[in-house]
Amino acid sequence: MLILDNKMLEAYELFMDGTLGPKAFMVLSEPTGHFPPTRPIPNCPNLEVRAGKSHIMTKDMMCDWLKSCVFIPSVPKKLFMLIDSWPSFKDHQTIENCVPRGYDVTIRNVPPNTTGLIQPLDAHWNGPWKNFLKKFTAYALIFYPDYIIAQRNNEIWMISLVYHQFSAREFQPFLKYSWKKTGYSDFYSPFLTPSEYCFGKVDHEDCYSPNCPNLAFIKCSRCKEFICFEHFIIKDKHLCTSV
Repeated sequence: MLILDNKMLEAYELFMDGTLGPKAFMVLSEPTGHFPPTRPIPNCPNLEVRAGKSHIMTKDMMCDWLKSCVFIPSVPKKLFMLIDSWPSFKDHQTIENCVPRGYDVTIRNVPPNTTGLIQPLDAHWNGPWKNFLKKFTAYALIFYPDYIIAQRNNEIWMISLVYHQFSAREFQPFLKYSWKKTGYSDFYSPFLTPSEYCFGKVDHEDCYSPNCPNLAFIKCSRCKEFICFEHFIIKDKHLCTSV
């Protein structure tokens, strides 16, 4: 799935078992098509970040995404790829040229004007993702106005940390529902959305960090700890190793 705004593109992979790809792909618009060497981007382990003169997924960007996020050792070698109908994605020959030896890949495109009905991430995941980011940025604006969330590297870290939360085992039923809602699966198990789980009951919880005087901002969906904003993204980057 591709998510666009006026300055960046994000690409994600969702599997039918309710897991997300180990890495998300992010393209940020830069006037020169390159990141300034004086302002290096952070090294986020679950993101592949690129610069482009626009945030549009070009054919070269598509190949970069496939090679760096899809056809990697931790992803199954037999894949049925359901992808959007962007012009680059309809070029199956170029996609097949990116497939390494030993992979068995079938490609199908979601027909134009049907993504809201049969594209799993668009039909179910997109709204909760944007809702989570909205709550995240609103908290920063209200309680940490000096922390400029729209600053490029802060925004990259926000996407990395939120993707880390969404990738938790806790949200497999939530992610699997994307496939049921669009008619590809009959599986259903009750679930909380990421916003409901992470922000639902944190109002009066203390931050887990020793001697931290702050109240919690979020409950981590992986380690289940309550964490303040500073120890989640400012002083620390909470990419815990719990699943």
